[in-house]
Amino acid sequence: MGADGLKTAALGTFETSLAALKTHEVDGIVAAVESGYRLEELKQGRLLTGLEKYAPHFITHVVFARQALVAQKPDVVERFLKGFFGTIAYMKANKDETDAVGMKVLDLSKTVMDKTYDYEISMFIDDGQFDPLAVATLKKSFVDMGTLSAEPKDDQLFTTKFVPVKP
Repeated sequence: MGADGLKTAALGTFETSLAALKTHEVDGIVAAVESGYRLEELKQGRLLTGLEKYAPHFITHVVFARQALVAQKPDVVERFLKGFFGTIAYMKANKDETDAVGMKVLDLSKTVMDKTYDYEISMFIDDGQFDPLAVATLKKSFVDMGTLSAEPKDDQLFTTKFVPVKP
C-alpha cells in the first residue's frame, strides 16, 4: 500500500462513520474495539485488526493536569493518581465487576464486554510510567507530521514527579 495507499476522511462520530461504512462511502473505519465486537455480534461488520500491529509502542491512556495545579497542589495530583491507578489495579483483579460496570455504561452485551476486557486490560499501565519506545514514537510523530521542527524533550511533554505511582 505504501504511505499514500490509503485515503483518510474525517467523519466525526462513530455513528457517522458507521453510516458511511454501511452506505459504501468508505471501505473501513477506525473505531474502538468494543464497536467492532458489537458490529460482529449484530452481524453488521467485523473487526479486521487491532492497531497494535501497526503501532506496537503507542501511548493510548494519559492523565492530564494543568501545570498550575501540579505546582500549587501536588498533594491533590498525587491522591488522584493513587486513586486512578488503584482503580486500574482493581479492574485487573476483578474482571466480572469491571465487565458489569462496562456493560451498563457502554450498553454492551456480556460477550462483547468480555472480549473487550480481554483485549484492552493489558494496555492499562500499572504505575504511570510510559514505555520509553512509545515516548520516542510520540516525539518522532511531532516532527513527521510537521507539528514541530525538532523532537521535544521529555519535560516538555510530561512530568515524572509522581511516578511510579504506588496505589
